Amino acid sequence: MASIDPHSVADEARVRPLSQSWPLFVGVGLGLALGSFEGAGVQAIFPYVAGGLATSSDHALWTLT
Repeated sequence: MASIDPHSVADEARVRPLSQSWPLFVGVGLGLALGSFEGAGVQAIFPYVAGGLATSSDHALWTLT
C-alpha cells in the first residue's frame, strides 16, 4: 500500500504563478472597464428615465442599479 506524502500533495495544490494567470487579470480588467463605460453611458439618461417613471433621479438611479 502506497503512502501519501503530505508535502507532495501540498506542492501539487499550489497556486499557479502570476505569469500563467494573465487571462484572469485581462478578463477582470475588461469586465471592470466595460462596467465603467456602461455606467458613464447610462448616467446621461437618468433624467429621462426619471421623467418616464414619474420619479426622482435618485429613484431612477436605484432602479437601473
